Amino acid sequence: MSVQRLSTLDPGSRLSPVVAANALIPELRAMTLEINAAGRMPEALERRLDGDHFFALTTPKCYGGLEVDWQTYMDVIVTLGRGNGAVAWVVAIINTINWMVATMFPKSVADHVFATPGGFRAAGVQSPRSYKVRKVPGGIHIDHGIWPYNSGIYNANWDGLGVPSFDADGNELALDGFALMPADKVKILDDWDVTAMRGTGSSSVMVEDLFVPDAYIGSFATAGAERDIAHLGDGPSYRSTFTPVFFLTLAFPLLGMGYGALDVFLEQLPKRKILYSRYDKQIDAPITHLQLGEASAKLDACKYLLRNAVAETQEAANRNRQMSLEERAKLRRDVGFSGRNICEAADAMATASGGALAGSGNVFASIWRDIRVAHVHANLAPNTGFETYGRVLAGLDPENPYI
Repeated sequence: MSVQRLSTLDPGSRLSPVVAANALIPELRAMTLEINAAGRMPEALERRLDGDHFFALTTPKCYGGLEVDWQTYMDVIVTLGRGNGAVAWVVAIINTINWMVATMFPKSVADHVFATPGGFRAAGVQSPRSYKVRKVPGGIHIDHGIWPYNSGIYNANWDGLGVPSFDADGNELALDGFALMPADKVKILDDWDVTAMRGTGSSSVMVEDLFVPDAYIGSFATAGAERDIAHLGDGPSYRSTFTPVFFLTLAFPLLGMGYGALDVFLEQLPKRKILYSRYDKQIDAPITHLQLGEASAKLDACKYLLRNAVAETQEAANRNRQMSLEERAKLRRDVGFSGRNICEAADAMATASGGALAGSGNVFASIWRDIRVAHVHANLAPNTGFETYGRVLAGLDPENPYI
């Protein structure tokens, strides 16, 4: 049995990256245990993804990228996530940072970084564990800093790290800066020793004694404002409001993982029994049909909810309009609500998986663990989104800068 995949068009259409992603699903799924053992994306797979331009989905056409719209981007990332969630996560992170760099930095910086031999691929992480950063003439000096959970750093040639902004007197204001630096300027600490999402390679990085010029320091505080992006051409996605893209991007791999769990559950179903019951075959049990019906409904509902959020984000960009506070808060609510329902769908199937769920080589179990761990990422936390939107509905200040 199989489940209908997300829509695709013929290879000659503008959605050809979705076709390529669909073709990769069996290979990615077969590599699950290898990726988990490596704790990062294997180099051969990285080269394959690079050859199919998956790291250039959001790179402007003027710099040789695909410059896809947000709907195509969602379809590609969800489809990759159907094969392997960690791979989709890394591809999503790199593409989001690539998009940020294109929109956040001046043309001189974009011209330089997007000319990186082999293609520009940037990882990034906002919140440091510890840091000592000083304002100096012409930029900042990072005396020392450690940034955890730098997803995709093993596959990147640039890195963007959260740093403080300063006033004219050099006093620290807020942790809202984004310093861009070559990846060989950061030390990877190889501390990503986890039980799930292993393939993201989200190790901490350390930076010591590094000067970063002002031109290579962007600001999250102004990322949602009007930007001078005439050098990027007419692509509307580069006029998108920042925070919706920031929150949506990690919902896509999670949705893909949910559909991947359903695929694998259905593949395993004809071989399973329900022990100590009247059903010799699990596939004949009404409880199984109920579990499948509800799980698939939750996943499809999340897909349509996220598609709507993407459509609203794209529509605002097409009209060169910044999304309102209520629109942004609603979108964050919908991302959190989707994450919770994807988890509930996966949990229903896990409950029906019996003792086999404990097997270290069980692919379904690996996907389920990845879903549960990915879901607790701060971007996907439902309660924060619910509270924020609830405050906006009640006419109160959300008191949350991250919307």
